[in-house]
Amino acid sequence: MKLKLLLLLTPMCFFAQERVTTSSGKTVLLNSNYTWKYEDQKDSGLKPEYFKATSNSITAGLLDKIKIPVKNGEDQDVNVEFSFNSKTEEFNTISIEKIQRMIDYSRDFTMLRLKNKYSFIPRKVSIYYSNDRGGWAVIWDYTAKNSYGGEAQGSNVVMFDNEANKAYDVLEFPKKK
Repeated sequence: MKLKLLLLLTPMCFFAQERVTTSSGKTVLLNSNYTWKYEDQKDSGLKPEYFKATSNSITAGLLDKIKIPVKNGEDQDVNVEFSFNSKTEEFNTISIEKIQRMIDYSRDFTMLRLKNKYSFIPRKVSIYYSNDRGGWAVIWDYTAKNSYGGEAQGSNVVMFDNEANKAYDVLEFPKKK
């Protein structure tokens, strides 16, 4: 019996992978046999043509409705309304990959605060640069099940620095000095 269990578990040790993100934002899969490869990036739904320049700002989804695919609590794509607004100088410090990372990290951050993360259904995500905080604010509107199993509407604000590596609750984000 122990031999059968050992034979069943042995192949799992050889295929274990760890997912890490490089400083440039690329995801790398590290294998237990000391090899690695870049993870195939799925199309995030964000396209450069969504971002429109005005005299001193960059916007997306404010005048024309833009929908992007975002995973719900059951890991299925849902088309979510997307909007973005920042001054041109702040937009130049970030990339579409970092914007996508902020969407993904803040979605996970929001889901973890729910009683039932599997009931999370995103409805709208908005991103803007907060001058008074000196960071990026990602605002989620969503529905989820409450303690009684009924649907409830909710919203959450998650803050990021320019590297988009760490999510902060809006009250925990360090104020601009």
